[in-house]
Amino acid sequence: MEHNFEGIKEALTSVCQEVLGHKKHHHKEWISVETLDKIQERKKRRQQLTTVEQEQRNLLFTSTGNKVAVEVRVVFLKIGEIDTLKELYYADAFLQAKWREPKLDGHTAEELSITELEQYWNPLLYIDNILSETKDTQWIMAVRNEYGEVYLMERRRIKGVFLETLELNDFPLDVQDLTITVTTERPDTEVDIIPDQVEMSAINIQTFVDQQEWKLHEHVEIKKRIIKQEYSSSMKSHPCLSVTCRAARRPGYFYWNVFLIMFMISGLAFATFAVSPDKAELRLRLSFTLILTSVTFKYVITQSLPKISYLTYMLNLDYDNNDYEIV
Repeated sequence: MEHNFEGIKEALTSVCQEVLGHKKHHHKEWISVETLDKIQERKKRRQQLTTVEQEQRNLLFTSTGNKVAVEVRVVFLKIGEIDTLKELYYADAFLQAKWREPKLDGHTAEELSITELEQYWNPLLYIDNILSETKDTQWIMAVRNEYGEVYLMERRRIKGVFLETLELNDFPLDVQDLTITVTTERPDTEVDIIPDQVEMSAINIQTFVDQQEWKLHEHVEIKKRIIKQEYSSSMKSHPCLSVTCRAARRPGYFYWNVFLIMFMISGLAFATFAVSPDKAELRLRLSFTLILTSVTFKYVITQSLPKISYLTYMLNLDYDNNDYEIV
C-alpha cells in the first residue's frame, strides 16, 4: 500500500512538472492536488489570453484605420555597369526592414535569442523592379529600443540586375535615376511602408564600377507610392517605397568622338564653294558624299542608344548638321 502511494505521488509530481514546462528527471518534489488545479487553471487562462491577443492582432490587421508601419532602409553597396542600350543596371544592395512586435514585449535578451522569430507576423517584402537575382542572403533578429519596445528586424543582402526606364532626352548630357522599389504582397490597408526614422538610406560611391563613363551623386531620394497588381485576383493596392540614387553621364567621350567629327563633316560643306560654279556635277557629287557620310555616322551613333520614340540632344544636333549641308 505504501509502495502504491509513493508511485501515485511520483506520477502526480511528474504531470505537474510537465504542465509547468520544466520537468526535471533528477529531482522530484511533493505537489498537492490543489496546487495542480491552480496550475491547470493558470495554463487555461494563459491560453485564453493568447487567443484574445491573436484576435485583437487580426482585427488590427483587417482594420483600414490601423496599419502596421514597416520602416525600410536601403543602402547601395555597389553600383555596377549601367547598360543604356538594354535599360538596366547591376547593383549590390543592403535592405533593412523593421516593425513592432508587441507580443515580444517583456522578453529578456536571452529569451529573444532563442525565440523562433519566423513564426511571427512578416510584411512579406520583395523588390519590384529586379530582373534577375544572383545572391539573396536574408536573416531576421529582434531588437529592443530604449523604451523597452521590441522590434523585429529583417535584413537582406541583394545582388542582381535591376530594370530602369532611362530618360534620354538630353543624351549624352543626361542624368539617370537608379531605383530600387520595395513593395509587399500585403495590401495597403494592412501595411504602411515608410522610410527608417533612425537610420537613413545611403550609397557608397567609392565602389562604383563604371566611373569612367558615369559620375555617381552622393544623395539618395525616397518616394512613397501605391501600385496595383493587375494579375492578382483580389486587385488590391499595395504600398511601395522607391529609393533612388542618381548618376550623371560623363560626356567627354562623345565630345571628342561624336561632336568633333560631326563639326568636321559640317565644315567640309564649305569645300563645295571651292569648285567652279560651272561644274555643277562636281558640286553635287561632293554634297551627296557629305550627306551620305553624315547618314552613315548617324547610323553608328544610334547603335549606342535603345530604340526610343523621341529624339535625343545629340540626334537633334546631327539632323541640324544634315540640314545645313543640304542648304
